[in-house]
Amino acid sequence: MRAPLQSVHNSRHGHGGDVSTEWVEDWMTRAACRGVDPELFFVDDFDNPSARLDTDLAKAVCGRCEVRPECLQTAIDNGERYGVFGGMTTRERLVATGRRKRLRLPAVHGTASRARQHRRDGESPCVACRDAERLEKAERKERSA
Repeated sequence: MRAPLQSVHNSRHGHGGDVSTEWVEDWMTRAACRGVDPELFFVDDFDNPSARLDTDLAKAVCGRCEVRPECLQTAIDNGERYGVFGGMTTRERLVATGRRKRLRLPAVHGTASRARQHRRDGESPCVACRDAERLEKAERKERSA
């Protein structure tokens, strides 16, 4: 059964357009994420400690959701490349489905992983990526000391 989509779900699932023309599966109307800021579920910078906290908070919302299995299966079926769905991040979904090696996620600028990507692409890292790489090295050194 399908039900009208509310505006929070438009943002949550990355859809735009007129709310009256958007539809979702019935289970989505019972999702615990309804009414939660959609930005919580779409974290760009996984190297940032506060982003990890947002991911944990998103997973906590999913943890109390009655339709978590349906959400996760829909994300897997539709190849959702970004965001937390059904309590799993993109990487977790890819590992769980054995597709991790086939689908490479783009690294976000301003991260150490993007600095490495610049180098693999034969480019010099941009300033933001270089700074993030330096910070990562310093943090790693501090942890090992």
